[in-house]
Amino acid sequence: WTNVQEAAIALFKRGQESLNLEGIQIREGSAAAGQTIAALRLRERTGASVLVIMRGAAVIPNPDPDLALQAGDKLVTLGTMTQLERMAELVSKRSAI
Repeated sequence: WTNVQEAAIALFKRGQESLNLEGIQIREGSAAAGQTIAALRLRERTGASVLVIMRGAAVIPNPDPDLALQAGDKLVTLGTMTQLERMAELVSKRSAI
C-alpha cells in the first residue's frame, strides 16, 4: 500500500503545482448542455481532464468524447487549480461556447 500511496502523492503534487480533483456541475441553461465532450474540446481548451460523469444515479467512468453532456451532470475533473477554474468557467457559460 505504501508504494501506491507514494505514487498517488507524486501524481498529485508536481513541484510547485499540484493536481486537484473537483466536481463541476453542468447547470440548467449552460451552453455546454447538449454538446459532446469532443465538440467542447474541454481537455484542449482547459488542460483539465474529465474522469467521471455522475448523471443521476449513473456513474460514467472515463466518458466517451462523443457523449453529450446534460444539465445536472456532475463532472469529476482532474487538473491544476488554474485548469479547473477554466473548465468551470467554460461549462458555466450561457451563450455559445
